Amino acid sequence: MPDRKRKSRQIAFIYSDSLDGYLTEKLEIEKIKSKKKEGLKLSVWDNRRIRNNDDKKVRTLQNHLFRSMANLIHFFEFVDKHSNELSKLEKKSKSFKGIFDDDVEELLGFKGTRKVKNLAEEEFMESIPENEFEDFVFSRLIYAILKYPNPNIRLRLLKQITLFTVIFIRQVVYEKNMGASPLSNLANEDLNRIMLWAEYCAGDVKKNPNEPRRKIGF
Repeated sequence: MPDRKRKSRQIAFIYSDSLDGYLTEKLEIEKIKSKKKEGLKLSVWDNRRIRNNDDKKVRTLQNHLFRSMANLIHFFEFVDKHSNELSKLEKKSKSFKGIFDDDVEELLGFKGTRKVKNLAEEEFMESIPENEFEDFVFSRLIYAILKYPNPNIRLRLLKQITLFTVIFIRQVVYEKNMGASPLSNLANEDLNRIMLWAEYCAGDVKKNPNEPRRKIGF
């Protein structure tokens, strides 16, 4: 008999057309604004495009970036909140696998064969061991954010990432019952050095005291 098992169809997600359209248009608008700074008079059409693009910025970023951030936070916090319930289900059934494990692996790019075509930075690619971060999804996100033009944002994020990394490495060391062994002492010394470097790099970062107009509301 023929194999009737259906193969799962691969789906490739891309950015939204509206977000891409806004960003492309924004680049053109900034070129138009530069003409005004140079003393050139803008046409009525150019001024109208600038106003329309400013209005579009609010709608586009709120509907795509801020909403996506809220959804990601809610998803992972929900899973964390109910992790004990999920663990109990796993103990009851040996065949039970984390409900969202496959989804999260695909979301973060920890599944499949390694693909590097989307990253042009050879130095970055060479610094990552073979078969590490196979699809580079999470790596692409963090790498792109860390290259954001504003140094204050880059350094504040770098400090936060370093802080969380150190906290969770120490947690893993504790869970492995390494206690006060020479290896754990050495690890703590290294982690303290990493935190000191992060503090040093972010030491001159200016904090923005203004209250956000848009925030995660839960």
